[in-house]
Amino acid sequence: MHRYRSDILELILADQAQLVEWLAVPHQSAYAIRKLKQLGSRAVPSLRHGLQHPEHLVRVGCCTALDHVYDDPCLPGLIENLNLPHPDVRTWALHALQQAHRSDNHPAVRKVCSWWVPGGTCFVKSLP
Repeated sequence: MHRYRSDILELILADQAQLVEWLAVPHQSAYAIRKLKQLGSRAVPSLRHGLQHPEHLVRVGCCTALDHVYDDPCLPGLIENLNLPHPDVRTWALHALQQAHRSDNHPAVRKVCSWWVPGGTCFVKSLP
């Protein structure tokens, strides 16, 4: 029974990696985002990894999903994406940070996010 459970967990991780890759495929990205949102916090490690993907569509998709399943370890990755040249990546990273600023229970997370949202001290620095 224990081996069977670990096999399922490996399959879930492999599926998540495939879903993150599908974010770069236009006809599969909506499905991938929907499934990653449904996985919730279980998808966060794959989404964090996707924030560093070389393809901008994957980063946009990860930011879009993190807008709904945000977790604190994602904060540095989202902030890094604010400095990328592609405007869609910056826009969705900022959107995810705004959502975390509004909804996170931890005051330190809300404070750090407030620096990067419009009106914050770092927001102007992140403009192209």
